This record gives sequence, structure tokens and C-alpha cells, in this order.
Amino acid sequence: MEQHAADAELTPATVAAAFGLSVRSLHALFTLSDCSFQQFLTRTRLHHAHALLRDPHAQHLDTASIGFTAGFGEVSTFYRRFKQRYGVTPGACRLA
Repeated sequence: MEQHAADAELTPATVAAAFGLSVRSLHALFTLSDCSFQQFLTRTRLHHAHALLRDPHAQHLDTASIGFTAGFGEVSTFYRRFKQRYGVTPGACRLA
């Protein structure tokens, strides 16, 4: 999942199929952890976006493009989730 988290089309069905599991079995595995499939995917995407915002080689990308690159389908969702996770906006993170 971490390798393909930037794919906006990543779903429980595609991940389950890749591992030869049913979607129900995949969700059952996530119940053993501290988060759901969607929570894990969002955390992974946020971590990737955070790394890009701090990477000097990614300065040519605006914050919205970084959100899309990390796999978010909507800018508003990216901004909202990023602020919830890190306590600052993506732009403020980049400036820090």
C-alpha cells in the first residue's frame, strides 16, 4: 500500500486482489491495528506530502500539486487533513 498510496484509484478491492484476499479479510486485518484502511492510506499520503513539502528538490511544485502527487483527489481534503495531522497548513509547513 505504501508503494502505491499516491494512486488516487487505490481501493480496498485493488489491495485485497493484489494479495489474494477478499475485501472482508483485508478489513479484518486492519481491525487488528490501530486504524482502518482509509486512515492508513490517508496517513501514508500525508507523510509523503509532508516529505515533499520539506524537500528542496520539490520546491517547483505548488502545495496543491503536492497534494495531488501524494494521491489526494481534492485540494480541500488535502489541506484539511494535513492541518488536522500536523497542526499547520501545507504552505506554513513549507515555510518552516
